[in-house]
Amino acid sequence: MFDLAFGDQVHLDVPDLNIPFTATLHPAVAAAGDHAITWAREAGLLEGKSAEERALREGHFRFASWMYPTASLSHLVQLTAVDAWMFLADDHADELRTIDGLISSGGILGEVLQRIEADMSPQWCTRFREHLADWVTSNEQAATRHHAQEVPSLEEYVPWRRVSGTLLWGFDLVEYATERELPAASVSSSAYAELVEAAADVICWTNDLYSAPKEIQRGDPNNLLVVLQHHYGMTLQEAAEATVERIEARVSEFHALLPTMLDQAPPSSLHSVHRAWADGLASWMRGNLEFCRESPRYAMPAPSSE
Repeated sequence: MFDLAFGDQVHLDVPDLNIPFTATLHPAVAAAGDHAITWAREAGLLEGKSAEERALREGHFRFASWMYPTASLSHLVQLTAVDAWMFLADDHADELRTIDGLISSGGILGEVLQRIEADMSPQWCTRFREHLADWVTSNEQAATRHHAQEVPSLEEYVPWRRVSGTLLWGFDLVEYATERELPAASVSSSAYAELVEAAADVICWTNDLYSAPKEIQRGDPNNLLVVLQHHYGMTLQEAAEATVERIEARVSEFHALLPTMLDQAPPSSLHSVHRAWADGLASWMRGNLEFCRESPRYAMPAPSSE
């Protein structure tokens, strides 16, 4: 059982973390954000002035510009809208509210998905939709675990976290951002799977590192630091140090795995498709770190003055 009481104040000094890829914010971040804000208002995504203020404060409309820094403006607008919706769904899950209705074809996201999926082959679209569905299921599992105050084992947590972190469908959208679809043979390769897992671990564990105090305070056991602290007898600070070591090891593994993915694409045109996709994963890893550092979304709420 997760035995930290709700409302406990948690202190953590986030250790230095080195993710040695280039941090690039899309130059059209403001323009894409303006388009997405207008869409969100018209779609009723922002429930009142406070919701809009929170979205702007936490940088919901900047996130896609960190993750997809080379996308065309038209594609970046759609990606920014998707990620703004993603933050809403994530907030629903954090509040233990269902997100199933948010993902239905007739829901808020329907028109945006139609525009994105118009550029996808049937195989790619199926993969994307399956990853979205898996993500919804993972949120339901997170809520169940939160209610029960159950801390998962490390072996259970790591593969589950890759799905719950939006990375699988987020990585599908790297191909949309680069306008280069990976061949089916590449997607089914072991090199692809291993690179996806390494990058997903880097991103999810970075998020866990920055969000741990806030999540512990609200009694959420779905965090790598909590898993390490609970099952391995670490202090929270020791768990943070161990998490940084794990992240940096996975970055090294990503670098080591990359030549295998590139070498299986001898034609120059296919090599460039693989290179663009791998660069997209690198942008996600470093862009997520920058977003975690700049956004107050993962900071502890201010103590009550009462």
